[in-house]
Amino acid sequence: MDAIEAAGELKRDSKFLDLPLVIGEYLEFTEELPDMGIEGECMMWRKEVVEYFKRGNLDALKGTFTTDMRIKQLEKADSNDVHPASRRTSGANSPPTSTGKRKRAHTKSDSKDKWQWASKFKDYKKQEGPAIGGQHYDITKMSKKERMEASFDGTDPLAGVPAKDLKENLLRLA
Repeated sequence: MDAIEAAGELKRDSKFLDLPLVIGEYLEFTEELPDMGIEGECMMWRKEVVEYFKRGNLDALKGTFTTDMRIKQLEKADSNDVHPASRRTSGANSPPTSTGKRKRAHTKSDSKDKWQWASKFKDYKKQEGPAIGGQHYDITKMSKKERMEASFDGTDPLAGVPAKDLKENLLRLA
């Protein structure tokens, strides 16, 4: 969003015609995240998305059928309750929401990396180790013995696939 705004395309007549739709889909997708344990500080960015939407004067009717409702919910939510829909499931068994003060994710509005993704990714790489991505979890690249050791039941899930097809990457997984 920051890159789109910096390019001068955060506007109603943007060359990115589906901008309201993409934002609406994103807000809709994140509706279920609290049910998966992602809440509090991890959801604060949703209010920022609403601010981008408002600054661009985007048309909520060009989003999903719930975009306008999601934006209104988030506008009404205070900074500690950035996921107002989570109230519908609150009860004795619900996890508590964050009560900490809202932190800004950026330091300068004119920074090229407003959200500090480069430094956050660098920290993530330090924490997770040097090998991010790659094929070490790709069972088609493992030996039969490695696949058997990694499976839950001790059998090779690709036992019926010829080794030649695995080597030549001829699998079409659907």
